[in-house]
Amino acid sequence: MSIDKKFWDGERWQGHAAFHTISHTHVSCYSPADGRDTCDIMVVECNDGRWYVEDNWGGDAKGAAGVWNPFDTSDAEPVFYPTHDAAMAHAISVVASVCGQSEAEVRRMNSVD
Repeated sequence: MSIDKKFWDGERWQGHAAFHTISHTHVSCYSPADGRDTCDIMVVECNDGRWYVEDNWGGDAKGAAGVWNPFDTSDAEPVFYPTHDAAMAHAISVVASVCGQSEAEVRRMNSVD
């Protein structure tokens, strides 16, 4: 589906308003492997029970599939995940891939069980 154009402010999509978000959790890695980049993305909860993963800075996820970039001018909605755990697992996988750490290490860094 497409995002209503009223949520585009000329620079970014206003995802919190568009998707009625109620909470978010950052998943990050600021201790990347040598030669790799840091990464900070969010797992976002909507009031209807859906979840999505957002590259809130617009470039940390390096265009990873299943991660919504609010600075992307296309009007494509994010990939919605049915549960927090599904969205979190995807976010951890993306962060681990970008920063060159294991998923277990990214979980530990972010205190995710």
